[in-house]
Amino acid sequence: MKRRLFAIMFAVTMFTVLSGAKAWGQTSQAISVDVPFAFTTNKKVHPAGRYLIESLGQGRVLWKIRGTGAQPAEFLLATSRAGTTPGALRVTFRRYGDQQFLAGFKTAAYEVNLPTSRREKVLRMESAPTGQAEVINLDTITAGSR
Repeated sequence: MKRRLFAIMFAVTMFTVLSGAKAWGQTSQAISVDVPFAFTTNKKVHPAGRYLIESLGQGRVLWKIRGTGAQPAEFLLATSRAGTTPGALRVTFRRYGDQQFLAGFKTAAYEVNLPTSRREKVLRMESAPTGQAEVINLDTITAGSR
């Protein structure tokens, strides 16, 4: 019974978030970027290619990333966001060896950080003693409000 109630509440919440995104879309920030390498978000490896990142609400805590190919969109939950100063719009990755992880991005109005995955934390520990990742910043192609 509890599982069913949870499933119903989850479905209603997701419906509200996704349907509300269209109403809030007038102020939504969207950025597009060409990524020349495979990268990981939310335990999923994405191939190199062009990606669109856009917010799903005025709070800009929930974001969506989708490629121009046939792969489905994926939701990103921001761990922090802050207002930003004018400058280059960018998408930031952290590299450990031959693996890249989406770390965050900067739109015209916000700088957004994403959570560190368990796999990335393991790679960081394995790269000891430094534990440092190479940071890769890619400039975006386009930006705009929807």
